[in-house]
Amino acid sequence: GSETASYRDKDARHKWLQQHAALTKEHTYILLHDVPFSSPSTAANFALGRAANGWTCWKNEDGKTIAELFNH
Repeated sequence: GSETASYRDKDARHKWLQQHAALTKEHTYILLHDVPFSSPSTAANFALGRAANGWTCWKNEDGKTIAELFNH
């Protein structure tokens, strides 16, 4: 996965991807196991390779965001 030019944690993200994810034939990553993060936004940042608001990025199978589910 590529990151935005302004993303500051490129090296950490590359190391994290090597340890915790596998690249699929569709050029997407799939986690190999559960990986804890300190917040939804930290997880979204690593997943997307850019700054992101995890409270609004992550959605469940019904399309509801974490913010909607927790009235955040």
